[in-house]
Amino acid sequence: MNTPGKKFITVGQRCAETCLWRILCWLKSALAGVCALPEFGRYFTGYCHKIIHTKYQRQLFALKISVGITVLYFISTVRGLISTAFPVVLRRLGVVFTAQFYQIVFQTKLRFRSLLRRDITCPEVILSIVFLSFFALSQTNYLRAQEEKQSPRRGQGVEERNQKALDPLGIRAGGFLLYPKFEFEEKFNSNIYAKSTNEKSDFITVASPSIEAKSNFNRHSLDLAIESDFGFHAKIDDENYQDFAASAKGRIDVISEFKVNIGANFNRKHEPRGSPDDEGSKKPTIYRQSSVNIDATYKPNRASISLDWKADKFDYDDASKASGTAINNDDRDKSEYVTSLRLGYDVFPENEAFVKAEYNIRKVVDPLDDTGLNRDSNGYRISAGTTIDLTGLMEGEFSVGYMSQSYDDAQLPGISAPFIDGKIDWHITPLSTLTGKVGRSTVDTTSANSPGYVDTKLNIDLKHELFRNQIIGAGMNYSLADYKGIDRTDHTLEFSANSDIKLNRNAFLRLNLTYRKRDSNLNVNDFDETVIALMLGIQF
Repeated sequence: MNTPGKKFITVGQRCAETCLWRILCWLKSALAGVCALPEFGRYFTGYCHKIIHTKYQRQLFALKISVGITVLYFISTVRGLISTAFPVVLRRLGVVFTAQFYQIVFQTKLRFRSLLRRDITCPEVILSIVFLSFFALSQTNYLRAQEEKQSPRRGQGVEERNQKALDPLGIRAGGFLLYPKFEFEEKFNSNIYAKSTNEKSDFITVASPSIEAKSNFNRHSLDLAIESDFGFHAKIDDENYQDFAASAKGRIDVISEFKVNIGANFNRKHEPRGSPDDEGSKKPTIYRQSSVNIDATYKPNRASISLDWKADKFDYDDASKASGTAINNDDRDKSEYVTSLRLGYDVFPENEAFVKAEYNIRKVVDPLDDTGLNRDSNGYRISAGTTIDLTGLMEGEFSVGYMSQSYDDAQLPGISAPFIDGKIDWHITPLSTLTGKVGRSTVDTTSANSPGYVDTKLNIDLKHELFRNQIIGAGMNYSLADYKGIDRTDHTLEFSANSDIKLNRNAFLRLNLTYRKRDSNLNVNDFDETVIALMLGIQF
């Protein structure tokens, strides 16, 4: 019996053999002074024709689409690399590439018309949209050699630059600019349930419409945003989700030295699989989070003082396991209030020394949880640190301190530990930015006999502007969760690679690859997963 897995392996072997043969022919032709790129284009076009008109299963079909898109993506990148190294050869290769893109899009367009006579599957629509996007890309003058030089501002990262030719213009509405956006993503997850055994993979189609309104007042500011994510799984319908978020933030400029920021947001989200408190419910756990924050900063001279207050409320829906056993999540409903005071002084320009004190109160809705424990608590964080700015090439903020969390129930041990918080941006070159972050905090849990854990995180992220409209990146995240009261320690390691291409000011592509692995001294909490995602975005 030919299973999808065996069929995919067979197809993969044939594709690998064919691609290897084509590469050898290409090298042979190149040595002979003949450009073989048109032949490659004809082969790829025929391959697309084959997979469109053959009825494969959706999973295998989507994999083939991803392979084809990746090849096109690679071609566009190689084209740009050749242009920077061999600007003279570009004149010939540029014409060849553009002609091949025309051929692929034109033939796909004709076939798409014939497909209208029958039911069109989601992957086929994605393929057509992506081909049309690459057609637009081939017509975009994105090569660095042909663009106007742009010098970054002091301390400005790769992703923070204002690119007037590629940034959306927005829609003017009175004193606001509206920025509607729609993102369409197709991704593959190798371990949907984030389990150590009986792993199940699936394809997920995600539609994410959103709109943002930004004010352009002379004084003060107000930003509003509404976002949503609709996820649809190909096989496991129980994992489908609908997330919503709304936020508002404003700034009141009382005087030039005194500013007040106010913000509020509401989120309806699902808890991701692999969460420390996920009890294996049949469907993802839905929760709502409401937040309000107010902070005021007064800086009359080199000295400054900031006062911040924030309130969060969490409300989790009850769930059930596949066996029908009910999961009571009322133990997780809580409110949290945080007040902080920061005093700073500019020792040197752009270099501030500061001290900060923070106090929090956490109130659980249920007086006692299912195990008879009262999880109300209060705690503090005290730290001292400095901001740094070394000629605009390296900037950041570091602080060290001590944190403590005490619980009302005597059966729950307190959590106390030193901590370090920091972030640094190193602008290695005008085109490359390396960002490092480190942090430590206390996190509550509903695990029996444990009040929570000390969460230590380390993040390293590298971004490089390959072309004016393309940014590639790679990152690493490490997390250590050390539980108190029980013998449990979780190590989570994540690697990622991504590439963003702005086709023009209204369309962009994003390719992302993520691998995540968690090792715990409790084997039942181990898992690893691989996620591959391709996203097309439209913005105005």
